[in-house]
Amino acid sequence: MIGALRRTSIVARIAIVVAVVALVAAVTVPPWVAHYQPVNVNVMFSSTGSVPQRTEVNDTVLSYRDNARIVLGMSVRNSGPFDATLTGYDDGPDAGVLKFVAIRTSSPARCCTWQTGRPAHFPLRIAAGTTIGLSIELRMTNCEDYGNVGDVGGGSVGYTELRFPMKTLGVHHVVAAPLASSEQIYIEMPGPLTRYCPRNRTSQP
Repeated sequence: MIGALRRTSIVARIAIVVAVVALVAAVTVPPWVAHYQPVNVNVMFSSTGSVPQRTEVNDTVLSYRDNARIVLGMSVRNSGPFDATLTGYDDGPDAGVLKFVAIRTSSPARCCTWQTGRPAHFPLRIAAGTTIGLSIELRMTNCEDYGNVGDVGGGSVGYTELRFPMKTLGVHHVVAAPLASSEQIYIEMPGPLTRYCPRNRTSQP
């Protein structure tokens, strides 16, 4: 009887240890995998249409034009063992001057595929071990969030990286896509009273 009780006690202890290890793994492994999931975004080209621009200290500065379109083409490579899902585009901390409008995909990834890519939407699944071409259209907006009502403008907002919220194994995190110096976006903002900012108060979606 005593031997049976001891065996039962050992089995119970082993079960508890296994349960604790499984719980710790369930809590820690997915975030760890998500953090190190190798998803890389490489921006290959940009198109700013007819937006006025100038050069300042080797940087291209765009003049704000309400609802002007910027198109960025990139490749997205998921070299990890798990599928990843891009859940959206992060407007960033600067009041979202560049708002997401549309997304297109192509496979295999090729440069300059905005016209030939297929319309897509977020969330966007990137299968393990694959590369896709991705073009996103952004539009300038929210000029009224910069400066005072009587300000005539002159300040600028810079985008040196793109940020995409992502989900891997159910864990949310963000993948950043640094922009090369030739692809970085600087926008000279107008004041709310100028003709280039038609609004004084209400931010646009």
